[in-house]
Amino acid sequence: MGAAKVLKKLLGNVIKRPAEAKYRTINLSNNKIKASVVSVRGAVEVLLAAGFVREAAEGQRLGLPGEGAPAELRAAHAQVSAFCGP
Repeated sequence: MGAAKVLKKLLGNVIKRPAEAKYRTINLSNNKIKASVVSVRGAVEVLLAAGFVREAAEGQRLGLPGEGAPAELRAAHAQVSAFCGP
């Protein structure tokens, strides 16, 4: 799965289930995330622009503060979805 499709899935999960904590945290050291997102230039920056922030001191975990799905996250999801297609 390419970076754009993984980003679409990660952002879409928050939109569909904004109250579920497991979708509001991304472990950047996870092998699948590392291979498909972290290793792709600009992919982590998309998550940061969508509202995620670095949580762990070593920067290996991103979290989405607050509640719901912020406008930035919805906008990022729309852009990535337009790039990926349905």
